[in-house]
Amino acid sequence: MTTERIAIESRRKIVVGLIALLAALALFAATAQEANATKGGTCGKYGDNLTWELRDGVLTISGEGEMADYEFNSSSWSYNQPWWEEDFTKVVVNEGVTSLGNSAFQWHKQLEEAVLPESLKSIGASAFDACGGYTQPNGPWGSLTVNLPSGLEHIGESAFAYSGIKQIAIPKGVKNLERAFDRSNIETVDLGEVENIGGYTFYYCDGLKQVNLPKTLKAIGSEAFAGTSLTEVIIPEGVTRIGEQYGGESMSAFNQCSELKKVVLPSTLTFISDREFGGCENLQEICYRGTEAQWKQLTAGIDPTSPLGEILKDSKIKVVYDYDTNIHINGDPDTPAIQANPMTVTGKTVKVKRKKLKKKAQTISADRAFTVNNAQGMVTYQKVSVGSKKVNKKYGKKIKINSSTGKITVKKGLKKGTYKVKVNVSAAGNANYYPLTRTTVVKIKIK
Repeated sequence: MTTERIAIESRRKIVVGLIALLAALALFAATAQEANATKGGTCGKYGDNLTWELRDGVLTISGEGEMADYEFNSSSWSYNQPWWEEDFTKVVVNEGVTSLGNSAFQWHKQLEEAVLPESLKSIGASAFDACGGYTQPNGPWGSLTVNLPSGLEHIGESAFAYSGIKQIAIPKGVKNLERAFDRSNIETVDLGEVENIGGYTFYYCDGLKQVNLPKTLKAIGSEAFAGTSLTEVIIPEGVTRIGEQYGGESMSAFNQCSELKKVVLPSTLTFISDREFGGCENLQEICYRGTEAQWKQLTAGIDPTSPLGEILKDSKIKVVYDYDTNIHINGDPDTPAIQANPMTVTGKTVKVKRKKLKKKAQTISADRAFTVNNAQGMVTYQKVSVGSKKVNKKYGKKIKINSSTGKITVKKGLKKGTYKVKVNVSAAGNANYYPLTRTTVVKIKIK
């Protein structure tokens, strides 16, 4: 073979190789494009009043009104959610959506975050059940972050059961909870102005070590706090029932709380389960705000062989009458029971580059926006306004804040300038400290 022919053959092989490489790259690009392709459809209660779109691991719900309800299909062992077979780690529900349907995202264990709109009024039963839950049988937990909007009015039964949610603030419009966090990973909760903590609400949430029960509370249902890690419980005046009676069987609210040492009961009680505090092996003190005569009347029908009956006979457990939590802690007259919350809050100045904002929304973490010190109880955030009334009307919707994390999102389209964002920062308080809200201003400079 001549030198010229060898050169031609070499060039041919190079060209063939390049063609093969380009074909492979094209196939890879097509595969990647298919993987990242937008999927979607309708999900409204009335058909196309709501739509869904999935792209790059983010499920977005848009439209006006209510979402359809979904349910488990035992024959196919699956849910009839339109996104049941899809993988996503984040859900964004846009303004205009007013409800999330039953089982909306149930069993999507890979879900890590849900961003909900102020327009949302209702979260359906089991909507986030098992989301961010166990990554494998018996652990470890995943994680789930959800911001509940201030206008929310309803949280359905088992809405966050078995989920990986660690902290949450219940909006003031929600008055009733039922199984809402059953066997979840919840550790911190602000109960807002809840009136009824129904059955199994925090059932076996062993990460829950402290809870501040609101003054609005009227009743605590069966197994509501069973199996939690609470060490002290102060039940406010106004509560009339602890536990429930089903036919001839009495069900308790605080059984199997092995870490519980002290409980304060209100004088307003008219019913307490005779199985109350069963399995609370470390209980040392029951403090009753009423008189001894009231206590005897309340417990007159208690079966002496029942768990509560046995507790009342136990000489190691102290019962204190006429207890006043507004004056004493642990019976010490020199120590005020509830003190002012020492939280301090300072807003910062944060710079955002206009060049980046033109391409996509920018986020500002809470530690960049605020300095919060000495907060007692769960901290939550609420945007009040952006600048003057005129500025707020024009640009207010362009700046949002996550109520749970304090993360600020600046949307595309905001012009250069300084925006003064007024924010309420609240600490829920606890058994020893009052709740507190402080208002601060975060300056966002767009350059």
